[in-house]
Amino acid sequence: MEYKQSAKPLSKYWEVAKKQETSYTGGHVEFIPDSDTLACLRDGNVAFLSMETGEVTGVLVEENAPESVEEIVCFAIHPSGNQIITASRNQLLRVWDLHEKTMLRTWKAHDLPVATMAFDSTGTLLITGSADHTAKVWDIEKTYCTHNFRHSFGVVHLAVFTKTQNPLYAITCCDDLVIRIWNLYESKEHQLVAELKGHLNSVTSLCVLDNGLLLSSSRDKTVILWDILTGKQLKTSVIYESIESLCVVPPSFYKALGLRDKAKGKGFSAYVLLAGEKGALHLYHLASSQEGSKVQYALTELASSQQDTELVFYKKELSDRTQHNAEYYASLLVLKAVLVDAKHLRFVGVTNSNNFKVYAAAEGALRYTHTVIANNDEVVDLCYTTDTNHLAVATNSYELRLFSIPTFSSNLLYGHRDTILSVKATLNGAFLLTTSRDKTVRLWHTASHMCLVTCQGHLQDVSCCSLSQRPRMLAKNLLQMLYADAVKTDCNHAYDPREAAQVAEELLKEETNCEVPAFWVSGSEDKTLKLWEVSAVSKSVIKGAKVTVKAHDKSINAVCVSPNDKLVASCSMDKLIKIWSVPDMALVSTLSGHKKGVWDISFSTLNSVLLSSSGDETLRVWNVKDGSTLYTIEGFDHSLLKCAFLSANLQVVSCDNAGIVKVNNVASKECVTTIDAHDDKIWALATPQDKANQFDTFATGAADGQIKIWRDCTREREEEELEKKEQLFLQEQEFQKALQGGDYKAALRLALALDKPYNFRLLVEKIMKVETETYEATLGELLQGLSVEDLTKLFGYVREWNLIGRTYIPAQVVLKVLLRVYDSDTLCQVKQMGEVVDALMAYNKRHLERTDRMIQNTYLVEYILQNMHVMESTLKRDGAEEGESKRPKLE
Repeated sequence: MEYKQSAKPLSKYWEVAKKQETSYTGGHVEFIPDSDTLACLRDGNVAFLSMETGEVTGVLVEENAPESVEEIVCFAIHPSGNQIITASRNQLLRVWDLHEKTMLRTWKAHDLPVATMAFDSTGTLLITGSADHTAKVWDIEKTYCTHNFRHSFGVVHLAVFTKTQNPLYAITCCDDLVIRIWNLYESKEHQLVAELKGHLNSVTSLCVLDNGLLLSSSRDKTVILWDILTGKQLKTSVIYESIESLCVVPPSFYKALGLRDKAKGKGFSAYVLLAGEKGALHLYHLASSQEGSKVQYALTELASSQQDTELVFYKKELSDRTQHNAEYYASLLVLKAVLVDAKHLRFVGVTNSNNFKVYAAAEGALRYTHTVIANNDEVVDLCYTTDTNHLAVATNSYELRLFSIPTFSSNLLYGHRDTILSVKATLNGAFLLTTSRDKTVRLWHTASHMCLVTCQGHLQDVSCCSLSQRPRMLAKNLLQMLYADAVKTDCNHAYDPREAAQVAEELLKEETNCEVPAFWVSGSEDKTLKLWEVSAVSKSVIKGAKVTVKAHDKSINAVCVSPNDKLVASCSMDKLIKIWSVPDMALVSTLSGHKKGVWDISFSTLNSVLLSSSGDETLRVWNVKDGSTLYTIEGFDHSLLKCAFLSANLQVVSCDNAGIVKVNNVASKECVTTIDAHDDKIWALATPQDKANQFDTFATGAADGQIKIWRDCTREREEEELEKKEQLFLQEQEFQKALQGGDYKAALRLALALDKPYNFRLLVEKIMKVETETYEATLGELLQGLSVEDLTKLFGYVREWNLIGRTYIPAQVVLKVLLRVYDSDTLCQVKQMGEVVDALMAYNKRHLERTDRMIQNTYLVEYILQNMHVMESTLKRDGAEEGESKRPKLE
């Protein structure tokens, strides 16, 4: 089978267009003031996550940073937003410039790791709490400890300052459940003002209010209001859930939330937001009232955040599952922190799964908008949905994640009760198909996020699936019945029947929404293939497949439906690929040739051509009609886990278990691109739904938790290279013209711009040749006023020339001139100057010895010449005497 050349050039270069990576792995998280960027702890470093794009914009400590920084365990951001201070595992505090990511100061803080830290309102003082039972107050400019507060036992895990400066109090809490108030203006003996005892379980949050009040929350399901000045317990409120975090709602949110600023009247008033184990945000109003001479405080709940699908699903599961699973679902519900994004009038809840739920303050309510995924853990599979801007991603979790690529905001689809193993989409992206370890296959409607069909019948984990690419029209009444029945299933708890009916009515207004996949196929570790369809079914649960076949002798890794829906291909760890006919699933042919298990297969748009990747480190292109191998592509170093066609089937892309992506030309088998794409196994590869395979993008997902969108940049790179070549040619011509015309300054500028040592050597040699007596002065004048970057280049040239005998003389001349023209302070700024000096000293010694030998040889020559002169004189004298004796006498 011959491959014809496409009008579009084959790809050579690919670049990352977008990247979604792990930004948060647990611990402290904090907004940078007046920005939409979150600073998050990530694997012992601090990552900066943009809430608008969902991308990590940078990290505090780069991997190749010269500073030796141990794992960061805690941090705090300066109120100005210009600095960040970190605490490392080795008990060191470091102050960093937040914009330049450079370290400013460092000092030893505690004897054990720091657990918490906070700035005062002015940003001049920092309080740190440690596992060594102490809390210390630091002057961060002078890096000395101003106060050292000792506690009875346990880790000091909470520490804050009061808002007022006169007097200034520090408030701490450790594992003994006692909240302590310290006066920074008192002597050491009188610093401890009060010990607040009232909580019966871990204190989780401290919030300083106006008028000298303190609000504390605990896992004992209570919130207590304290008077800081007197240490009295003013109000204890039972919340009926463990509270993990609380914060004060800023006045700028009042209008959006429909709140009145009651503080304008008499008494105290504040609005507080609580987050806890039930996974929702609760808005409370704290107010005081005067009853005679006594002041009473009341904490009243006003509203809760809108329940999202996750909360509804998990709460339903909690009532149905065993105690073991109930604890797991309960842990997923917890919001362990709540943050205020004052710039965009929204709140961010931090989940136990290390993701961020965004709640907008609008229309008088807290509305859940989306989830920003901060930790994918391990990407198992992914596919494009409606277009190249949307991805469906399966990770090693129970939920399906729908990403919007421009912002990486996501919606989560719940229904599976175990890890999702694969996800596929129809050609138009209207439907998604997922398989899971819970032994089910689910068909989802993408726009409404509803699970329409649940397929039951497999006996083990369902590892793979594939969809028909030709939709089938379904009668509206049947589809309405299907929607109505789907609402009753346990994966659509977020919908009530009336809402679902409205959703169905809206969807069915467009004729395309009456289209459903004609069929779908699933493969399982039970070694069977099952073909399912929903053509005339009004029930959302299908308990038996239309066709079931025993397909392989080992686990099935992948299944693929041909573009014309007439064939189904399956591959397995038994090293075989089998072709089945649709709809009877009769075996058509068996493709053998791989020496190890086959991990993935993919049909081309030609229907009769199939691509496979295997653990034997090869790709094979098959002719499905006769079962022959058209091409075997080798040259890989690792097992190939994923593969797909590119560039109108003229190229193939593959991913291996070492994180390498390669693009090969099919006909020539040549590898045109090798990309070190990920840090771990690449389990997922997706190309857009394009009948002609003319797309210029693909997506990869790996065990390192990263999702990368790759873009074909071949045309741009080739144009850039052509432009660079033309520019270099013109500069080379200008250099030769300047050199021949004696314009030394222009020649020097062009030689440095071209960064060609040979051109600069030509310039030096010409000056030495033309100006034999004054070349050093000419070079000294020419090389004055160079930048440090240019000096670095020149010293690099000198080092290279000095290695070779025929070029060391120009090297020594330039070196002599540079050392005379520039002072030591300037020379010390040259990059890698130490290495240059070491290399020069080693070879200068050799050149000196060589020069000495040459000088000695000149004396030998002179001696020989002198001896030759003496001999010549002697010979002449002897010859004269002999001539006189032989001269005939004249008569």
